[in-house]
Amino acid sequence: MFVGIPGSGKTTFAKNLAKELRAVVLNSDSERLYMWGNLETIQATHVNADERKAANKLTFGAMNYAANQVLAAGHSVIYDCNANHRWERQEKYDIAERNGANAIVARVQVPYEVSLHRVQDRESSHDSRKFFDHEKASSVLDRFSAEIEEPGDDERVVYINGEHSFEEQYEVLNQCIATLQ
Repeated sequence: MFVGIPGSGKTTFAKNLAKELRAVVLNSDSERLYMWGNLETIQATHVNADERKAANKLTFGAMNYAANQVLAAGHSVIYDCNANHRWERQEKYDIAERNGANAIVARVQVPYEVSLHRVQDRESSHDSRKFFDHEKASSVLDRFSAEIEEPGDDERVVYINGEHSFEEQYEVLNQCIATLQ
């Protein structure tokens, strides 16, 4: 699972990691798109904090169900979403534990300006949103930054530099996994 703001490199890392591990990626942006049908409906139903909270409960509930099923079948899962709150990560730790899996938090970080540039310049797709407007992009990044509850010492966390190559990121992840063994 990931902790980080939009544009930090979570989805790029998740896609590359999934290929390497032959894991299933559960992407929250894709899940929302499938649940609500299109970006316009998502934007219309995720306007204020209460609506986003209710929608996120549905989105993450569906992702948690899928993760439980995939793990029970013996496959690895990558949660490509912001697990920025401790309670969100705890849900995923509990699912992993019930299925005999190890959960790891990847804290993906880049400078704010890099994230801002990325969310404005990337292509919109089913698994990542583009923010054309500078003010909207800044607002979203500021909201996510403020919500982050940094992983604690009791969590299995690996710190990933979102500007590094996948090969460098994967090496850091493998070093972290080796210490867990």
